[in-house]
Amino acid sequence: MVCHFSADFTGMKKHDVQIYMEIESPKGTLHEYLDDDEGGEGRMRLPVQKVKNFKNKNKTDKFVLNNKIIWMYSSDLHPKKGKHTYYVRLVAYDAQTYDEIGHSSYMSYTMTGK
Repeated sequence: MVCHFSADFTGMKKHDVQIYMEIESPKGTLHEYLDDDEGGEGRMRLPVQKVKNFKNKNKTDKFVLNNKIIWMYSSDLHPKKGKHTYYVRLVAYDAQTYDEIGHSSYMSYTMTGK
C-alpha cells in the first residue's frame, strides 16, 4: 500500500515533521495486531501504522513536502481471512513536541486475506 502526498506547513521554524500512516477499522478504531513481547511481558496490542520522518533542512518557517511517499507491505496489516476494508489517513506531528499539526481525510483500502 502506497500513499503519495504533498503538504505545506507554516510556523515550523527549526522543527521537523513526522508523518504517520494510520490504519483504522470501519468502526473508526485503530487497527491493531497482537505481538509477542520478547521481554517476557506477554502479548501486546500494537497499532498498525507506518511513520516517516522529514527534516526541515533549511530551518525556514514555511516547510513544504512535495510528491512524497509513505508505504507499507499489505502483509503488515495482518489481514484475517476474507475481504476486508480499512480506512487510511496520514497524520502529521511536530517531531520535537509530538503535537498533532494536521491530518488528511480518510481513504479506503480493500484487501482479501487468505
